[in-house]
Amino acid sequence: ESLYFDEPLAGGVSRSVGSFRQGENKLWSVKNYRKILKPKDTLDQGHKNCWLYIGIFPNLVLGLYPDSIIFYQEFPTDYANTIQRGGSYRFACEDRRMRLSRYLSMRIDRLTSKEDEQLIEWTWEASFSSAFDEIVLSDLEYGVKSYHDALRHYFPVLNGPEPPLGMLKKINADLLLTARTKAK
Repeated sequence: ESLYFDEPLAGGVSRSVGSFRQGENKLWSVKNYRKILKPKDTLDQGHKNCWLYIGIFPNLVLGLYPDSIIFYQEFPTDYANTIQRGGSYRFACEDRRMRLSRYLSMRIDRLTSKEDEQLIEWTWEASFSSAFDEIVLSDLEYGVKSYHDALRHYFPVLNGPEPPLGMLKKINADLLLTARTKAK
């Protein structure tokens, strides 16, 4: 049984939940995070043992953790590059134990981000292969699929067989106008 799940993007907002696994953890950071973390009493039992992510379309994610609140936002700079900014907010009366928990959660986030970056790089490289058909996502990546579906809805130009380099804005405006005309 998976301890992570995505809910669909609806009304521009999505939700993902990562519950903490029971039993031994392999990664030092995860093992010690779970051992050291003493969540605030103000959290209900479910939220003391999970990381909750709220995605706000098109480019913002809020992370609600037992030890902090994080955010990150991504901005495409061109068709092949994106920059990311983010931050972490702590409790006002953070003690030493909570500070260490927050440090470990940021370390876990960095490891996860590196894995995500590697997957993105491999997918990008694969898309230039003659054998590339399309990206196949697992059920655990439902949130990614939902996000891509929303992008294709708002930017119909993404549905074409070839990348619309150089004329993206005009092609997309024409496609949106055609879709609105057909809808009437």
